[in-house]
Amino acid sequence: MLMLNETIKTHAHTTQDGMLNLSVNVGLADVDVAVVVQVMRLVPGGEVDENGWPKDFFERVAGSMPELHRALQHSVTLVTHNTREFSRISKLKLEDWEA
Repeated sequence: MLMLNETIKTHAHTTQDGMLNLSVNVGLADVDVAVVVQVMRLVPGGEVDENGWPKDFFERVAGSMPELHRALQHSVTLVTHNTREFSRISKLKLEDWEA
């Protein structure tokens, strides 16, 4: 459950007409809340790694990928067309069936 006065940080992408659509589960149902939005433009080449991903993004989301976890745990090959990003994990065997 979200604590009162908690800061939530996220990255999002605006639509072509300049709209920013956010959907955030705050764990509070049917109540009025105050919301503060601070928008900062991300600078290309700023906080990104050599592959263009936000710094540490891949490490943060990799644990939520059950296929990746199983592939590492059982030393099996992960079949993906996204070899550019997955190749960052040295112990992971990859195969691209679309290449």
